[in-house]
Amino acid sequence: LEKSLDVSFSGVKYNEIALFVGLDPFRFLKDIETFELHRSRIPTNLLRSIVEDMDIMLKQYGPLSAHETEEATSRFLSPIFHRLIAEFSFTFRSFPESILEGRATMKGRIEYYLRAFGSVSVLIIQLKLKIGNDKERLDAIAQVIAECDACDWKNSTEGFFVPVFGILWDGTYFQFFKFVGAPKIPHSFLRGAFAGDPPMLRKGLSLPELIPTVTTLPFIQSVRWISETVFDLLLCAHLSSIEA
Repeated sequence: LEKSLDVSFSGVKYNEIALFVGLDPFRFLKDIETFELHRSRIPTNLLRSIVEDMDIMLKQYGPLSAHETEEATSRFLSPIFHRLIAEFSFTFRSFPESILEGRATMKGRIEYYLRAFGSVSVLIIQLKLKIGNDKERLDAIAQVIAECDACDWKNSTEGFFVPVFGILWDGTYFQFFKFVGAPKIPHSFLRGAFAGDPPMLRKGLSLPELIPTVTTLPFIQSVRWISETVFDLLLCAHLSSIEA
């Protein structure tokens, strides 16, 4: 409101909010800077528990391509986050589908936001079953910006100044973002990328279709890569929250 933005969460568009984080809306995210992603190795038994839980979800909801609702996909993917968050004991507290008030969106509904030591440091968002084109993907990222800002606004009102990590599942890729807000002016929004990745590979990490009649090795390898990336972001958020 202080920026005179009149944008609802459900209707926020990339061309409306890009300037808020110093991006040119007409460059279509080609001007976004990156931060380096890392993988923090997880024990094999933890990976096995994630895969076993996802196998149970597969039996209940079928493969990703068969899902007819966002809720089915959310439950299918939930073992990745539930198992990893549990590794931090009671440090992270999850608030699913919560309403946050912020500068760019008065009411923004998100899948989960995670608080550590009082600060909102991670948000996890699952949008449509499948995003059809680049414009829809940009508008999905616009919602990530709005919700990261809402988290940052909540933190700043309580005296916490920490980066907010955003994890987006857009129906095809897991994408990772970092929002650096107050007291930094202007705010910045960065996309996560692994060292050496060319720009065309920065759309994120994909999760291959899990088909019972085909070897599960590519799926398990992708789950490990995604899980270890998420785990590393949780570690970063944990440390920044301790410092705050």
